[in-house]
Amino acid sequence: MNNYVIIAIGWFLGQLGYAAVSAYIIQRKVPGIDYPKALRLYFTNEVGSFAMAFAALLIVMFIIPDFIDVKVTRADLLDKEKLTLKEKIVVFFRTASVAFGAFCQHLIYLAFRKGKRAIEEYAKKNNIE
Repeated sequence: MNNYVIIAIGWFLGQLGYAAVSAYIIQRKVPGIDYPKALRLYFTNEVGSFAMAFAALLIVMFIIPDFIDVKVTRADLLDKEKLTLKEKIVVFFRTASVAFGAFCQHLIYLAFRKGKRAIEEYAKKNNIE
């Protein structure tokens, strides 16, 4: 699989996983809201954060060839005895890209917390404790 495709899929999975866990944690604090409703509220109010994280993905995919040779595959590096940090990143591209996606979403979540506020406001508006 192309390393750029791996980065994009991993980023998407990281974003999805972080959003799903965040909505679950917030929803647990307001048990009157079911998880599907909390997830919908979270996703609809975090569209901007997903757009910003997507821009970060595009930027990383644009500049990554300056730092890592993306043409090198995992199979090329598995035979080497000692790997540099850059080569270890290539070997673990799937893990690194999922972590990158979750990290992007985490930074934006910490900055704005729109999804959390939307769930809490919905609970307050509908008198759900």
